[in-house]
Amino acid sequence: ASSKEGGWMKSTKAMQLKTQNGENTGVILQVSTQQGSNVAEALVFIPQAYIVDDENGGRKLVTK
Repeated sequence: ASSKEGGWMKSTKAMQLKTQNGENTGVILQVSTQQGSNVAEALVFIPQAYIVDDENGGRKLVTK
């Protein structure tokens, strides 16, 4: 999401992590925020989470 008039941008990225055997270990989530020339980044590991399709045609994180 972004606002040219407001001078801000937000971005979220997620990546599923698996072992070499294909077993799920969790998800790495990165959140970026920019306000003018100021940028903030956050990175977190969510153990045993999965990225799945949601009911609106997008994607979401779930835990089991």
